[in-house]
Amino acid sequence: MRRWSLTLGAALLALGSLAFPAQAQRPVTLTGVNGANANGVFIGPYFGSTPGLPTLDLICDDYLNEVSIGDSWVANFTNVATGVVGGSLLGQTRFGQLNGNAAINEYLKAIWLAKLFYTHPTTDWAGIHAAIWNVFTPGTPAWPEAASFLAQASTAAQQGLINSDDLKYWYVVTDSTTRNGQGGKQEYLTYITPEPGTLILLGTGVVALFFFSGFVRRNLA
Repeated sequence: MRRWSLTLGAALLALGSLAFPAQAQRPVTLTGVNGANANGVFIGPYFGSTPGLPTLDLICDDYLNEVSIGDSWVANFTNVATGVVGGSLLGQTRFGQLNGNAAINEYLKAIWLAKLFYTHPTTDWAGIHAAIWNVFTPGTPAWPEAASFLAQASTAAQQGLINSDDLKYWYVVTDSTTRNGQGGKQEYLTYITPEPGTLILLGTGVVALFFFSGFVRRNLA
């Protein structure tokens, strides 16, 4: 029975490994923007692709670097929840390279703000996105709409409202050629969850293994 328990455990571990890793390096292509802009700058989620995943919502946190639609590069995907726990992976991010482990607080505020794109009208997007950029580069851009949203993010951080469960799905997408916070394409935040098909596979696999192990135990008894 112990042998079958170990086999079941190993199989479950293998299924669990299908989840997106805490640190990965993958090719990324910027495929488009949503069309909203302020002061001639695109705001709100952009769109990107990487092999094996659905279309990515890419939320720029990096006002001082550039990228164009159609550009492709190799990026480090760094899980934010892992950064909260240990911080060591932040060395793969632009602002982790600049500000050390303290950058996790900046990324948490930026993620809190990024979520507002999905709950606020596009008329608020200039303030939301400018606040994200100001988290990392204070005063840039100098849009007055940023102040209110930046204050809300700071209050959320002080009240402990940012360490939500879904941080395990948020990643920082940083050009792998970035060194000491300099160079490379713009940096982005993105939200990655297992596809429904993967979740169904995990569920049916676990159920099948459960019944199979029970069948074996009964016949070996």
